[in-house]
Amino acid sequence: MRRRLVASAIAALSSLVLVAGCSAEAESDPLVLRVASGLSSQNLAWTEGVVPWMEEVEKATGGAVTFQSFTGGELVELKGETHALQTDVIDIALFLPTYQPDQYPLVEVSMLPLKQSDAVVGSEAWKNFVESDAEVYDGMTFHEWQFGSKGLKAIPLHTTGEYSIATTGSDMSSVAELKSLKLRAASRVQNITTDAFSGSTVSIPNAEAFDALSRGTIDGGFASVADWPNYGLQDLYQTTLTGMNFGHFNLNLMMTEEKWNSLDPEVRTIMETAIEDTYVDASTVWKDQGTATKEYNETEAGGEFIDISTLPPEVREQLEGSVVTTWDEWTAMLEEQGLPGREAAEEWRQAIIDAGGEVPDGILENGEG
Repeated sequence: MRRRLVASAIAALSSLVLVAGCSAEAESDPLVLRVASGLSSQNLAWTEGVVPWMEEVEKATGGAVTFQSFTGGELVELKGETHALQTDVIDIALFLPTYQPDQYPLVEVSMLPLKQSDAVVGSEAWKNFVESDAEVYDGMTFHEWQFGSKGLKAIPLHTTGEYSIATTGSDMSSVAELKSLKLRAASRVQNITTDAFSGSTVSIPNAEAFDALSRGTIDGGFASVADWPNYGLQDLYQTTLTGMNFGHFNLNLMMTEEKWNSLDPEVRTIMETAIEDTYVDASTVWKDQGTATKEYNETEAGGEFIDISTLPPEVREQLEGSVVTTWDEWTAMLEEQGLPGREAAEEWRQAIIDAGGEVPDGILENGEG
């Protein structure tokens, strides 16, 4: 793994010369890159993922590369990043492609339910998955198939912590309770899971969950516990299911390949090295935040965390059965559309295992693989 040794080996003077043509010009006229996010400037994805990355790039280039930041949808709203990149409104986006399955269908793979993982495991798995050189998608790597084909360059950040089901009241103690639930879902994967245990979903960004929960138009949602404070949900949720993992939401920095290729090779190396240096710390913060939020919810908001093993057998069976169904149906859905869903699922399965996580028993047992 490339670490800080790579960045330190690139002298600041050399970077200045390479970026701007000569050191004097670079010092007076640095390369300013516009970075945008639809998320709040207080969101952990921004404060722990993007900000440390920008700071390291600026330091390693001796100030020859700097950034102008726009957050909270100030310049580009969620789902508008691709167009903004392609029209040069921005140079880099904090990108959440899971919200756009019509354009980026394979990125939902990180939302598949798992047996055991956390933010650190999910982040390592996602980074290795995106950067894999395995040509299993019609002779292309995942990055080439999903992003390069659109003229985009993705730099994988970290993932959120593992997703849980939380409600504002229901204790999920009966099959009837499960069937009555209307949950906020972050992806089509969670729609499949909920359908499998006979609940219903509303697909909205987490930013809209507070109002929906407050009005009672939804009963709960899928989310990472660590992500609750980003949206003010830590006081609303009363019952949270543990002992089941409903995947990880992935985060990425995105540029056009044209913009990426216009940068000096050593600057590109610095940018990639900065991710190597910062993504583990970011994922660790997510993990710690999950622990702190759980404690707050239990002690200050009267919330309760219920392990699936304590639920009645018929409820547990319904939930556990939905996990295998989700892998099978998501894979089949993509394959029916002529997309390499099975290749993505199999590669993600291995990435999780290699990162130290565990996948559910019985997945991908039909057909080859």
